[in-house]
Amino acid sequence: MKIYRYLVLLLFFIVGTYLVYIYLPVDAAGPRSDLPAIGLNWNDLPQLGTDWRFAFQPALLQFPDVYSGSSLIYNPPWALLPLLPVALLSPGLGTAVMFVLNLLCWAYVVYRFRLSPIYFVVFLLFSNVIINCWNGNIEGLVALGLILPQPIGILFLLAKPQFGGAVVLYWVVDAWRSRGFQAATRLVLPAVIAILVSLFLFGPWAAHGASLPDKDWNVSVFPWGVPAGVILLGLSIWRRDIRFAMMASPFFSPYLARYTWSIVWFGALLFVPRFDTLYRRITHGRYA
Repeated sequence: MKIYRYLVLLLFFIVGTYLVYIYLPVDAAGPRSDLPAIGLNWNDLPQLGTDWRFAFQPALLQFPDVYSGSSLIYNPPWALLPLLPVALLSPGLGTAVMFVLNLLCWAYVVYRFRLSPIYFVVFLLFSNVIINCWNGNIEGLVALGLILPQPIGILFLLAKPQFGGAVVLYWVVDAWRSRGFQAATRLVLPAVIAILVSLFLFGPWAAHGASLPDKDWNVSVFPWGVPAGVILLGLSIWRRDIRFAMMASPFFSPYLARYTWSIVWFGALLFVPRFDTLYRRITHGRYA
């Protein structure tokens, strides 16, 4: 059955990319006058794929010098390498690919966590996931780390620590508590190797993000949110519940874009009982 699941995802990816490319303003020169109005004024919308066009694609096209002085890339190298084939596409097609790829990755994560379809709609409407897709950033791809084998998932989540850093810490502590120090060491070993190799090949790339807290798009609540992050992370470790850890990461970060709060929305919605569960509880008198 898994092969059919992946074939369906591939079909949705191809059709979705085609529709986005045809019907959304992916042209690098600005809004396209040939697009149908469908009730929207394209000139009133922000340009599609801003992060992809002006940060990721230019940096990738000058690989391996992705952290030059003019680069707007702040993610670790291992998060960029899989995007090299997309960077070779035209800006418009690459923007469409990133839009659909982010959306499908989130949809698959939601499916694996068995979030109700109704709550998924709420998630899409209110968590700024669509803004991440519109900008062509990589939050959806990072979210895959939540469902991958943990050693690989850590690499994904560390691509944006403000998104998944607390989950990584939760996994490490839980492995140490359950299986001992060696298990925790094996869990983080791929990430440690990746960090050391990336520092050797690319230099101190993390220092490139030192100015991020001063950016005008920064919506961090640091340091005032740290107590909330500590409480959520403590609850996750105490109760062995990853949902609390999902919600904790953004509260520790001195910088984050508004769509990074999507992980808090996702963790919170996982606590809400499905409607069929609520119905059974009500009909059986639990909430009577």
